[in-house]
Amino acid sequence: MEFTTTFVAEPEQMADIDEKCLPDTVAVDVVTLVPIAPSGLSRYTRGDGHVDTYVLNIWPLMYSHPSEPLDRTRRIGWDRHVHPEGNPYYYNHTLQIVTSCDIIDDDVNACVKAAVAELKTRILVHLMPQDSKLHDVAGEWHCGNQEWELALEICPRTHQCRYYIADWKKRSIFWVEEDPNTAVRPLSTASLDLGHWPSYDMLCSVMQHQFWKHVEYFPDHRALPDGALDDLKAILLYSISDRMTSVDSTISTPTRDMHKFLKMLTSNQWNTSAGNGPVASAVARQWYNIFTDRTHNLHGEHNARLSRDQSRFHEPLEQAPLSLLARTLSCMLLFDKPRSFYRRFCKIWVDRSVYTDQWRELMKELQQDWRNVLLMSTVMLATNIGFMLVEQLASSYAPFSIAARTLSIISTILTIASIGSGLLLSHQHRAFADTTFTCKDAATYMNVCHESALGLFGTSMIMSLPFAMMVWSLVLFAAGIVLYSLSEFSRMWSPFIIAAVAIVLLLVAHQGVYFSRIKPESRGSTWSLPTSQAQTASQSPDIDEAAVASQDYADGCSGRISRQDTLVDSDQIGASKSISERKSTWDSLKEIFSAAPAVVAETTRDLEMGHP
Repeated sequence: MEFTTTFVAEPEQMADIDEKCLPDTVAVDVVTLVPIAPSGLSRYTRGDGHVDTYVLNIWPLMYSHPSEPLDRTRRIGWDRHVHPEGNPYYYNHTLQIVTSCDIIDDDVNACVKAAVAELKTRILVHLMPQDSKLHDVAGEWHCGNQEWELALEICPRTHQCRYYIADWKKRSIFWVEEDPNTAVRPLSTASLDLGHWPSYDMLCSVMQHQFWKHVEYFPDHRALPDGALDDLKAILLYSISDRMTSVDSTISTPTRDMHKFLKMLTSNQWNTSAGNGPVASAVARQWYNIFTDRTHNLHGEHNARLSRDQSRFHEPLEQAPLSLLARTLSCMLLFDKPRSFYRRFCKIWVDRSVYTDQWRELMKELQQDWRNVLLMSTVMLATNIGFMLVEQLASSYAPFSIAARTLSIISTILTIASIGSGLLLSHQHRAFADTTFTCKDAATYMNVCHESALGLFGTSMIMSLPFAMMVWSLVLFAAGIVLYSLSEFSRMWSPFIIAAVAIVLLLVAHQGVYFSRIKPESRGSTWSLPTSQAQTASQSPDIDEAAVASQDYADGCSGRISRQDTLVDSDQIGASKSISERKSTWDSLKEIFSAAPAVVAETTRDLEMGHP
């Protein structure tokens, strides 16, 4: 297909940023600075649209003239970099500004100028009273700090400029907004869509998390922070060891993937200086994944999640009571198969989050279960059809034969229903095990099932229908065989048939009861919210569940996780807990040894010396 539209106009020469970078025809006095986190940038949606193409003229010595820069439309003062994924971004070394917006556009450039002026005023207000030396560098927004970097995302139509500042030395990001103590609408993690966290120590990790997203998006113009590559190697080494030696590791990346990446890092002496964007972006993405795990598992907190099964923000699903009707239906009609599925769901969906490897493994197990049921149901269908072809079953003078034929027909219907249900479930969940199905998709699936009218246990019951119908088909077929064998009662042989049926039923029942008592040890959390607190949380959607239940500590005697009602200092919790425990221990010693003063005195001396 040929394009007939021509584009012959040569791009105009742009003004130098040192000369105000703003033509006289464009003037923007005020812009609105809107704080944003790096993860909130519209990187993957900004350029999503139709692209116009043109027939372009080719000039003599184009791209090869010694005195001509490679990019003919580059604005002076701004360096153009191309991310390894393909989209360009611009960096101004003097102003220490980076943006993925088209700085060639005069409106964008005008917004940049206005944003820098506003930001300069804000920073001086916050820093000038604290440091008088800033007067010498007050002409720059960054006040001479070479490690600060302003990231801008501009919308010229609305004169909005979304921004954040990255600190390459401290590997963090920050903003310059009003003091939260005096602001009407203070800046918070909620307004930045960064979630809720139990402490400011955790917030520091969140800021580092976002810093590495910034490096991933803008990797080419700076060198990686000192030690970033060596630290990454050490963390990958530990992560591999943890995944290999623990069945419930909190590391989300599979071992084979970490092995490959560590091998790539150690097999070459990678250059992490400025200009090597692919290496910097790859390293930054790994760091971002590491901090994703750290923030999710409360890394650095006293109540950090040390096992995948442990819950910190939501009450463990296994502790939620099930209705009597659900338990009865599951046990009597579905052979308690839903409880097996429900345990799997509770194991992988902790704190409303899902690990990708566990999700895919679960989907594969479900597919295998349904395939096994389909195979057995197919065999049962053929068996029932063969049984119904027996001539004696067609006799209307044998009541037992009529009953046997009726049971066989019902068994056939259940078998067909089992095959249909299994095929439908297998087809609906086949894509869920695909590599393109992300953890966010899995969390959405689990959340929809949990919030549905049937709940997560109801979903487990639906998934158990093929198995239950297949088993009931088998039971009815066996009953039909027994009735057929008793259609002509014999005093000599019929008692043997009855005895064999009784023995089989007894063995099957004993097997079910025997193995139902053997349950795997749960390493997950066993705490539960108090009734009043759970009702308050459910009635007040604005209350942060993480803040309401923020202090968890382990009870040394029972191994359970208890729940505190309010946010208090962890040191105060430890102090009050140790005093109460010591007091109760001392009281118990006094009661036990009240009849033996000598023993009590000896115990007192031991305690004073620090012996247990």
